Amino acid sequence: MHYKTEMVARLDLPYVQLFSPEQEKQINERIRYIARNWTQSQSDHKVEMQYEVSSLITRMSGFAQITDSFQEAYRGVRKWIDTNYSEDLKIVELANRFGISTSHLRGWFLRELGIPPKEYLNQVRNEHAKKYLTFTVEPMKSIADACGFSDEQHFGKMFRKWNRIPPARYRNNSKNSLLE
Repeated sequence: MHYKTEMVARLDLPYVQLFSPEQEKQINERIRYIARNWTQSQSDHKVEMQYEVSSLITRMSGFAQITDSFQEAYRGVRKWIDTNYSEDLKIVELANRFGISTSHLRGWFLRELGIPPKEYLNQVRNEHAKKYLTFTVEPMKSIADACGFSDEQHFGKMFRKWNRIPPARYRNNSKNSLLE
């Protein structure tokens, strides 16, 4: 009997990671309850345990639908950032636009990409800035505008921070490496 209790205490199924911490807690509580009360020799508990298992499955299906809507919102925000990176984007406004709280949005970005949404936006802007610098002769002001920066100075400061090289030097280095 001691072995069974120890097994229940360590029960942590991988699919539970799809759910919020509160949902995970509720699911684990129900699983532990079922495991504690599951006995094959007592038929009087059989109907109750069948009910508990079907109830758990129903609850998890409902949670999955909620999770799917969060995932859909995350994907929508990510696509919006990918295509509208040049705009003045606010994470709070994006979360509201897609019907998700900023904390849930942040959680999805951290879970899927390992970074918060603002950092993802910065990465997208940085990658586009590198492409503009490498493949165009546009002035820095135009590149700053095209990548969503308020001005050329802010663009230069952020580019140096992200790449440890000023944008003009990056442009020269990348153009030289294309010529080689």
